[in-house]
Amino acid sequence: MVLVEEGITTEEDLVQRYGPTFTTSRDNAFQAVKTIRIVRNLLCHMQGSVKGLSQPSFECLWGLASEALSDLANALGGNHPVRLAARCAELLGSLGEHTGNNAGSSAESVCSATPTESAAEPEGIETWGVEKVLAFFERCNFPTEGTQAGIVDGASLLALYQDPDADSLFMGPTPDGFGFNKLMFKGRFKKEMERLVAKPLLPS
Repeated sequence: MVLVEEGITTEEDLVQRYGPTFTTSRDNAFQAVKTIRIVRNLLCHMQGSVKGLSQPSFECLWGLASEALSDLANALGGNHPVRLAARCAELLGSLGEHTGNNAGSSAESVCSATPTESAAEPEGIETWGVEKVLAFFERCNFPTEGTQAGIVDGASLLALYQDPDADSLFMGPTPDGFGFNKLMFKGRFKKEMERLVAKPLLPS
């Protein structure tokens, strides 16, 4: 609904034209291709696009496109998933280097090292309760089924993230895993966790 609130599309179009495609793009290569085309068309026909995207809109559209591309890369197999993850990380990193216009500044607020709302929390992640972990996942558009099934608090999340088998834990299917795709886990999730873990302790 952020696309509706930001005026990028109408609620009618979202529900009737785009919603069914978006919800099935993770598991269907044809719908993934349609999702990429929809995102492209939305960006090409935005009114006032010279102002750039807001942070919520960018995160929404980036999430839709990256998940669709990840599905296609997995369908192709071979080294395509790894190449895609590397390319996406490169693109996100490059956005933080361009600050010469408003559109770049808007994207930079999402993609650079600037902390998100969750990373700006004053207390350490190890003190978070289950509800705060769930809110963190929801803000970042991460799958929440594994968090809810495992009743994961901050200390548990940190321990799982630092586990040698973290890749399998986070990319495994729910309820035993978190249901992340490779791009999501190795991209934004790792960046968010690195920021949270690296926060200096507050003076007592």
